[in-house]
Amino acid sequence: FGLESLPPEKQQELLDLMTETVMKQIFLALGEKMGDEGADEFDVLMKEGNQEKIEAFIKRFVPDPDAFVKGIVTEFRDAVKNGGIPGGKE
Repeated sequence: FGLESLPPEKQQELLDLMTETVMKQIFLALGEKMGDEGADEFDVLMKEGNQEKIEAFIKRFVPDPDAFVKGIVTEFRDAVKNGGIPGGKE
């Protein structure tokens, strides 16, 4: 992204913002796949905090979570590189 020329504080600020944006996109996309009922169950599992149960639940909707996340990160990167706003609002 060409952040190397920026001061370290600014680099970190932008990286934090990008990370937050990507995480929001991941949760929105996951929510779309789960639907309302799945989202409610996911909320309960998140509150319980059992990582194994959370992962198993996610895999019901997204069999390959790594590829799912990689796809969202790629979309984000491509949107930013092309001057658009990630999430399809160009």
